[in-house]
Amino acid sequence: MKISQDTLTILKNYSTINSNLIVLSGNTLKTISPTKNIMDEEEVMEEIPNEFIIRDKSKYLATVSKFKDPQIQFEDKYVAISSEGSRAKVRYYYSNSEMLDAQILQIIKNGKSFNMPEPVVEFTLDAKDFSELQKAAAVLAAPDLALRNVDGRITLNVFDRKDNTGHTYSIDVGEYDGDDSFEFMFKSENLRMISGTYTVKVSDKKVAQFDSKNGELTYWISLETDSKFTKNKKKSNAAVG
Repeated sequence: MKISQDTLTILKNYSTINSNLIVLSGNTLKTISPTKNIMDEEEVMEEIPNEFIIRDKSKYLATVSKFKDPQIQFEDKYVAISSEGSRAKVRYYYSNSEMLDAQILQIIKNGKSFNMPEPVVEFTLDAKDFSELQKAAAVLAAPDLALRNVDGRITLNVFDRKDNTGHTYSIDVGEYDGDDSFEFMFKSENLRMISGTYTVKVSDKKVAQFDSKNGELTYWISLETDSKFTKNKKKSNAAVG
């Protein structure tokens, strides 16, 4: 089986979320962070014939990357990695499930997608804005991100809540057609999605869903516990920006 570049990109992104790789049979990949505040589920073009677990995902991906157009053969206890025209081959052995967090393993293996609660805010975060937001958080060493309604505009603001005089970065991402007041708080480090444009849906149940523009990527990210949403008595709806 040849592994596509798109699938390798997803797996590399997963290594930033959880160092362990748990793959079920079929064509759906899932991961969840050790703190259980980031979850992702994707469909890939490859059909995986059997379940396997690899503890050090980065090492596995580095091994696969040594081969041009890697070919993967799934065996009972290991994967055989090779490439056409090369005399080299690697046997990479699976890990024991007893070495993993049992709760995370159960969540991934239960076969059910996450059911996103009804969103109260929805907007489009385009690829350029997403990239600039990530860069600003890194450059300013700003660990916090707030999503707010500011005079009818949906704004994203990265800052350090522990430093009142710290630098901030703000960006307007669209109109909010309503009078509801909200301040949804994220950790900047949790925005580990693959670069791209996303439709963002945020629920007052303190979870957000990020759907890629092409519909192939979906991430769920937990909000911080002090996130606030106050609904105005008048009926309001979020507008896509």
